[in-house]
Amino acid sequence: MTLNEIREDLRDIRYYYSRKEFLENGGKEISVVNRIKRRAEKYNAAMENAPPKLLDIYLNLYAKGYTQEATAAILGYSPQYINLLNNNLLIYLCGALNNSEKSSD
Repeated sequence: MTLNEIREDLRDIRYYYSRKEFLENGGKEISVVNRIKRRAEKYNAAMENAPPKLLDIYLNLYAKGYTQEATAAILGYSPQYINLLNNNLLIYLCGALNNSEKSSD
């Protein structure tokens, strides 16, 4: 997977979590909702071995849907540092997801 593919997936995951109750209640029969849910589960599994700071960034930015500025305030970091950690998260996910795809082949 490329970094751009991961960014797109994370946007979808963030949206999914922000509308999870509605999507799951209203779209149980729709395969798109199931596909996004499976993608979120795949990323959650990839985060199981992540360093705590990256897990914090993933949860705040994507599972909870906070902005980088809000996450910076919550965690007591500068917005620039949150941006750096988010970039590190993308790199971590790229490696973790690509490794999981190779091991499932």
